[in-house]
Parts: sequence; C-alpha cells; structure tokens
Amino acid sequence: MPPLIGIWIELDNPVKAYFPGQVVSGRVVIDSEKPTATTGLKIKLDGKVKVKWPERASRKDSSGSRKIVTVFYTADESYFQHEEFLVGDGKTSSVIARGNTAYKFQYTLPNDLPSSFVSRSGTVSYIMEASLMLPHNRSDATCMLPFTVNGILDLNVEPGASLSVETRKYKSMYCLCCTSGPVGFLFKLARKGFVPGEILEFIVELSNQSSQRVYGMKVTLMQVVKFHAEGNSKTIIRPIRQLQGPEVEPGESEIWVEKMLKIPPIPPTRLATCRIIDVQYNLKLELALPNISLNLKDEVPIIIGTIPLRNTFANLAASTLTLAPTAPENESIEAVERPSYLEIPPNNEGPDERGDIGGKANKGGRTRGMSVSSEAPSFLEYPDLPPPSYKEAVQMDKSPDACEENPAFSPDELTASTLRSVNSSQYGGRSGATTVNFVPQYVTYGMVDYTQ
Repeated sequence: MPPLIGIWIELDNPVKAYFPGQVVSGRVVIDSEKPTATTGLKIKLDGKVKVKWPERASRKDSSGSRKIVTVFYTADESYFQHEEFLVGDGKTSSVIARGNTAYKFQYTLPNDLPSSFVSRSGTVSYIMEASLMLPHNRSDATCMLPFTVNGILDLNVEPGASLSVETRKYKSMYCLCCTSGPVGFLFKLARKGFVPGEILEFIVELSNQSSQRVYGMKVTLMQVVKFHAEGNSKTIIRPIRQLQGPEVEPGESEIWVEKMLKIPPIPPTRLATCRIIDVQYNLKLELALPNISLNLKDEVPIIIGTIPLRNTFANLAASTLTLAPTAPENESIEAVERPSYLEIPPNNEGPDERGDIGGKANKGGRTRGMSVSSEAPSFLEYPDLPPPSYKEAVQMDKSPDACEENPAFSPDELTASTLRSVNSSQYGGRSGATTVNFVPQYVTYGMVDYTQ
C-alpha cells in the first residue's frame, strides 16, 4: 500500500496581510501516514504584476485583404523571488517521519512593494508555494497560498493630501425662450487625502434661482484604473460609492452637509508604487436638471492612502485584531485540521532511509530564513497611530468587459494559475486544492464613536 501524504501552509498572521518590509512567517505542515523518502522540502515566495488585455484591430492577411483580428497587449514585472530549503538540499535523499510535522520559515518582504490587486486585465499577486520533493522521478507534492501586501502610501508626505478643495458650477436656465436665474452648486471638501475606514465629509451649497425644480445632486466615489503595456493603455472606470443629495425647489437654496461617505477597503492611489497598473480616485459631481443633457458635472481628485494624516490620528480607533499562537518549530501537531490525503504512487525502488527527518529536524530553536523585522518600517515613525485592521476588497473587477469576447484572464488563470488557493495537497498535476477567487485584505481603520 503506497503512503498517503498531506502538505499545507499555515501563516502566523491569520489575515494573511502584510506591509512592505514586514516578515512573513509561518510553517509548512507535512502529514505523512508512514515514513516518506524526500530529497527536500522547499518554500518559494514570489511577487509580480501581470497585465494583459485584448483589442480588436484591422490587419492585412497574406492576400492583402484586411481582416479584424484580436491583438493582445501584455506586460509584466517581477518584484521578488525567494526560495529556500526547510529540509534537505534537493539532492540528498532523506526520510520524512511518520505523523504530522511542522517546519518553520520566515522571509522579510522588500520595501516599496505595490498593493495586491485583482482585475480582469491585470493582477499584482503575492504567492507562496511549498514543495515536498520526491526522488525516483516522482512528481513533487505541492501547495500554494496567496497573501496580501498593502503598499505604503503615506498621506503625510503626499503633496496636496491635506489641502482643501472648492469647486463651483453655475449656469442660466431657459424657459420659453426666456432666461431665468442661475442654477448650480458650490462643493467644499476639507482635505483630499483619506484612508479606508475614514468618513469623507463634504458640504454642498445648492442654488436654484430658476423657475424649474432641480432634482438633486449625486456624489459618486469613482475608481479609475489604467493598464499599460507595449506603449498602449486601457482604462476602466467604475463607481465605488454613491450618495444622493436633496431636491431644490424653484427660487430656493439648500445646504447639503454629508457625513456618511465611508471609504471602503480599496487599494491606495497608484497602488503605492506599481508602474504598469495605475489606480486613481475622484469624486464625480452631477447636479440633475430637468433636461438631463444640461446636467452640471465636475470631478474632484482625491488621494487614498494607507497611512492617514497625523492630525486625524485622534479620530481613529485601535483594531482589536490578535494573532493566533504558533506551534513549536518542527514538532508534532495534534490539534490541526488536516486536508484531504492524496495517494502517492509506489516506488520502483525502496526508499532511501539514510536520514530520518520528521520531528528531529532543525532542533535547537533555529529558524531557517532571512532576517526578522517586527514592524513595517514605514510605521515606526508613527508610534501614536492606532493599528489598522483588514477587510476584503470591494469592487473587484473579475467579469469581462461587455465588449470583450476574449478576456485577458480566464477565471482559471485568475485563481488557479496566479492566485491558487491553499491548504490542500497537490500531487502529480492532480490538484486536490479547491481553487477560489482570491480577494485581497486591504488595510482599514476604525473611527472613534463620539456619540457614546
């Protein structure tokens, strides 16, 4: 009877979300029904961005006739690749002991990483993969785990983030060839920089000196994503949140004071540092007039960061997130939920038992990995900043564009290839993992409730 084996990754950080410069630490767990020959247990961490989208284009064929074809524009960048052996060296054969055994790892993320991002036309992905290497031409047993990186955009050093904004739009209305009084608005915003979880407060002075009713004003938080590849670009614009203001009767004025537009979990402006995916935000203003073609419109750019303005710290509430305890290094684990087993085909030859690894490996309290940083470096200068929490991103663009018959990334590419899920075994190309749609966990801040 061939041995059964399970392999999965557990992180010390339960939300699987990190900042650049922080340490990613955890353990690879091997659950073996009997001693298993291996040439090594390897952990790999990879960060990259990939952009790909199709466009229709006219091209001449060999006969000189013009045809409409689909052209794909692609670009990619690698941010880091790190590999290390937790057991063995990939050459010398050893034996994984019977039972459930954990092997610790840690890796300090580079600085200046962009935020994780998932879209139909491009992804910024961070993935770790553990591989149990099997000798005698056997396929490795592997598992993959995506995690989130929140790129650093510090509003305190961002030009214009603390500046106030005012914009006004007015026009005269016409009724039966006669000119009536002006209609319009004055929009006021105390600052341009915000972080997820904050309330975006604004004031709008609405004026209707015409003889017709004004049907209110809409303020919409918009996300503008631009993808760059091969000298071309593609832009996707999507609404995130929308608020409706009051109607204004003829000859009347209204003051709309809004304190309900909460910034949801979204990536920061520019994804912090990405060069081929650019994310911007603005407030779309639209005053609804009787003739929709005459609606007054304007846009106000805003900045979404990950570190708030220092003068707003007092309004932020501390997160209650606590990290789960970790198991001792390379010791048996009893209370661990086990994934489904996969059957390993029998050897043509017996296992080489020159080394018994299992629970005896890497004793002495030494963790194999790179240097440890206990805090994200960018946060060290803000000891009075309440710690954030993390929430699933909103408005992830995974559906194809309406005009896109050949989407850039298939659902399998978005999940299995670049963002494959976790904590199950894979063996010989037959995946036991359940592929799920990965949703980044973006940083968000709580607000102090002054009403209690």
